[in-house]
Amino acid sequence: MNDASKYIAYYLAHVHRISKSNINTKLIGIYDSTHEAEKAIELSSKLPGFKDSLDGYEIIPIRLNKIHWKDGFTEFIGENVLPSKEIVCENDKQLVELGLKKVNTVYHFFEHGQERNFEDEVRCIGIFDTIEKAKQANVLLENLSGFKDYKDAFVIIQTELNNTEWFEGFRTIFS
Repeated sequence: MNDASKYIAYYLAHVHRISKSNINTKLIGIYDSTHEAEKAIELSSKLPGFKDSLDGYEIIPIRLNKIHWKDGFTEFIGENVLPSKEIVCENDKQLVELGLKKVNTVYHFFEHGQERNFEDEVRCIGIFDTIEKAKQANVLLENLSGFKDYKDAFVIIQTELNNTEWFEGFRTIFS
């Protein structure tokens, strides 16, 4: 049996900083190797918006089945929070070696009310190899500080690996 914690998934995001307080983050996809994530950058970097902000790409290594935010949270951040980059060790393995086709990503997502201009607050809790482990992460966190006030904000999204989520570019409109 494989020790799944030795496997690294690659979360590819594009962060477009419109202003200091206006940051737009897009999940491009979750990949099973750095090679696949780099191929996705190569393809999407030709699309409108992406080609004008090539420095916005971030490949974030995330350890499979690791739960982030284990202490809950006490402050609202008013933005999407990318997962913390894992330190990849010599004996870690790329997810491609497991042969998974899909992973289950747990997010905690909610929208603030009018008092905070309806800002989104998104935290990536982790990437899991089974739906059961993703559900266990929800149960573990739902009574912690911050999360307990928004228990219904947990979302599990099953994602096909190496599947780019953005087929079109984007454009920024300033008012």
